[in-house]
Amino acid sequence: MSYFEGRNKLLSASDVDILKNCRVDWYQSRGPGGQKKNRKFSAVRVHHIPTGVTVEETGGRSQNLNKHNAIKKLKLKIAVKTEDEEIDFFRPDCSVKNDKFPLCAAKVFDHLKRNVFSIRATADSLDISTSKLIKFLCRDLFLWREINDLRERKGMKRLKLMN
Repeated sequence: MSYFEGRNKLLSASDVDILKNCRVDWYQSRGPGGQKKNRKFSAVRVHHIPTGVTVEETGGRSQNLNKHNAIKKLKLKIAVKTEDEEIDFFRPDCSVKNDKFPLCAAKVFDHLKRNVFSIRATADSLDISTSKLIKFLCRDLFLWREINDLRERKGMKRLKLMN
């Protein structure tokens, strides 16, 4: 985990502003996917130079859609991998589609790191229930995997999905 001054401003920036500090590579995606999978250079790799964070997106056949989704992934990865000053904004019911979701994720991960990845202590520090915190984390597969990987490295049990 590294400290990146300006992370919070970056997480609320537009796609155009973020791309100013990125290297973007287009390529043909590999693997299964039908007839058109390898015909177009629609897969994208975005590398944010100041933080060193890189993401890839190969899901769609459109370059623009893949670039937009890659930037969303980039914001979440920066939110998880870096730290900055305390964030004022937090809504536990924030949707993944909301532009503020990366800020909420950053706040949650900052609190998780401070509380040594304890769900109960983090929920208490955010003034929400543990079930709301777990529901927030499982909204995005990347967040869910990241918290479980970090907990496992600390010798803690993986979290279970709630029904």
